Amino acid sequence: MPDLPPSTPIRENVGRTALALVLTAMAGGAAGAAFLGLLDSVTRLHQRHAWLLYLLPLIGIGVGWFYHRFAGAAAKGTHLLIEQAQEAAPNVPFRLAPLILISTLMTHLGGGSAGREGTAVQMGGGIGGGISNLLGLCPQGRRLVLLGGMAAGFGAVFGTPFAAAVFAIECLQARRMEWRILPACLGTAWGAHLTCLACGGSHTHYDAGLPPLTGIQSLDLRFGWIAGAALAGVSAGLMAQIYIHTGRLTARGFARIPTPWLRPVAGAGLLILLTFLLGNRSYLGLGAIPMDPGNPSIETAFGPDAMPLWSWALKLIFTVVTLGSGFKGGEVTPLFFMGATAGNALGTHVGLPSGLGAAAGLAAVFAGASRTPVACTLLGLELFGWAAAPYVAVACWASQLSSGHKSIYDAPNRTPREQ
Repeated sequence: MPDLPPSTPIRENVGRTALALVLTAMAGGAAGAAFLGLLDSVTRLHQRHAWLLYLLPLIGIGVGWFYHRFAGAAAKGTHLLIEQAQEAAPNVPFRLAPLILISTLMTHLGGGSAGREGTAVQMGGGIGGGISNLLGLCPQGRRLVLLGGMAAGFGAVFGTPFAAAVFAIECLQARRMEWRILPACLGTAWGAHLTCLACGGSHTHYDAGLPPLTGIQSLDLRFGWIAGAALAGVSAGLMAQIYIHTGRLTARGFARIPTPWLRPVAGAGLLILLTFLLGNRSYLGLGAIPMDPGNPSIETAFGPDAMPLWSWALKLIFTVVTLGSGFKGGEVTPLFFMGATAGNALGTHVGLPSGLGAAAGLAAVFAGASRTPVACTLLGLELFGWAAAPYVAVACWASQLSSGHKSIYDAPNRTPREQ
């Protein structure tokens, strides 16, 4: 990727840039709360009505037509944000936000295996881009608000503002991180997070099974657990690379279908067939909560029951088919599912309690797939607390070192899998 343009102080339109950041944080937080509520509603609707899966081919046609008719450059999704953030004068259309919101909800209504991170980041970036254009900001101001919008979307939807602020910078994968813009990203991420909570948004809390710290003296580091976390991280890095390469191959395979609207139809048909063959709906949808009682999910991975060893591989297949055939949504929550279930299953084999194994796996797979180990370490801290943080950090960095040089945010070739 090309180097980012050098960061310079924003001497023009300082007041308007500050106003744009505030408005982006507030709008991004409110949009995040609305998205979380709507996503929960469509997920539970699909839980209650299994027949909605058979509407997925029609939903795929609708999503494909919707993007063909209205998206334009916005069809590039997250890749558009990253490309524009590397430009001296970024220009992100506001329509990116409603397009990804509607199409993601429709994907989940039909049971497509997708996430919410791509939607959150695109909504925040689209809102920031729209506000920047409305206020007529200078190029440096537009770029700052774009990155702030990405942080706002992530922080609002996941409830992790520190990780969100670093993620907005780290995901660009520049050789030199621009930490001077961190205060702006941190401010918008926190503003969006607080706005989301004020608007009624809520976030799931996971228990890694460790007692909370009462002071730094109570931190009981165990060498065996550190070694286990490192092994879990290496496994997570390999898992991330399998996901990336499988996803690209799947997307290229669907791209061979000459008629664009037939690609999601074919993908939906394959998902229906896989669900029928497995005899359960465990790997449909977001994966945060079980589709049926006792099924594998992120929630149950932190429970007392052991997860099936190959749950992560099945979720991988369902996700690459969904996104590779042209459905919209993020990739991170399915990665969380893969990491948490694999960490639960492997934890006892590498010397970790199952809850801590799930926590380490959840953060580490994302670190390896996105190559954002700093953000994922902070994510683990915000989600699981200080007691789990050292082990999660070891897993994230081990995953980063073992995951190669590919990332889910690389876009060497344009395919239907442009989230």
